[in-house]
Amino acid sequence: MEYNDFRDTLNESSELAGLDETLAAGLFWRCEEEILAEGAVIYEEGAPLDFTFGMVVSGDLIVEKGGTILSGIFERQIFGEMAYFTNERTRTATIRVRSLQAIVLKFTLTSEELSSPAFSTLRTALELQTWDRFVNTSQSGSEYPEMVHHWS
Repeated sequence: MEYNDFRDTLNESSELAGLDETLAAGLFWRCEEEILAEGAVIYEEGAPLDFTFGMVVSGDLIVEKGGTILSGIFERQIFGEMAYFTNERTRTATIRVRSLQAIVLKFTLTSEELSSPAFSTLRTALELQTWDRFVNTSQSGSEYPEMVHHWS
């Protein structure tokens, strides 16, 4: 994916739109595009954090916990960020491809990089996304038992 296409994709995401050029460029160089078939598992519940999170470019994904489908993830939405913010640093759910095919961008950032001043805007956006998902899931009766870690 070319940088201009990448930047347009970020700007179409309600969760990542508006990131400054330096931050967008930093993400571009830490990004890998993946084309996945229906049923492909992206993250497995209980797996340790591999320092990645993703965004759906096309297609859609499902979120499962204990074999129960909790929700869907659709185009231009991020996923996999919650593991950065739990005390256990593990995947809290399984994420798999629901559509016939999905294209995702997978970003690799260590916890140290994410906590650096260069990525503070992104960290804040991901924390807010994590909190929203945690609250929405808790209100739906499918509570995550994990404590959410807030960065200092």
